[in-house]
Amino acid sequence: MNSILCLIILWYIWMIQTFFAVKNKYRTTSAAFILVLIILFPMEWQAASIVVHPAFLLLYAGGLLIFPLLPSDRKRRVFYFSAAFAFLFAAVRLAEWYEPVVFLFGHSVTYLSIFSVLFFVFGKSLHERVSMAVTACSSGEILSRIHLRTLTDNVILGDPLLLKIILFLILLLHIYDTAAKGMKMLKRSENRTLSSLPR
Repeated sequence: MNSILCLIILWYIWMIQTFFAVKNKYRTTSAAFILVLIILFPMEWQAASIVVHPAFLLLYAGGLLIFPLLPSDRKRRVFYFSAAFAFLFAAVRLAEWYEPVVFLFGHSVTYLSIFSVLFFVFGKSLHERVSMAVTACSSGEILSRIHLRTLTDNVILGDPLLLKIILFLILLLHIYDTAAKGMKMLKRSENRTLSSLPR
């Protein structure tokens, strides 16, 4: 069920990016990236006790590749926030083992309510927010899996729950960005209408 939901979210993100995003190089590249992600999503690689989903690695690489696109004065800030949120994400993942009562309202709802607010507040643009969301969640997952390796026999990078959380975060960030741009356009049209009225 989680895998089907992830694929549905990916298709929604692809449609938003293809039909509603501003026409630029980022739009074309990201739409192609999402299509590759959809193709790789069902695959998994296994070596001994380590299971890695290529979709997880591709998402992580995509989040890191957004860094060079950011303005030079913002790169360091976004990097520091991503590192801090990675440790926070790892702490919340470990809380699943040690304090499961934190997830009284469900895993996905808890993660999304905590991290979507953080990325909205500390990110200034869609690029920054998406980069922080993907790199922080992916890095946090790796940190938590390294810690949990002593308790479990296997290491799984990119389980469906994690991918669902990351994809939901990206979808929420895109919806927020599209809504914000729509509100700005509406405000401009209202200002034009008011300025054209006789005084």
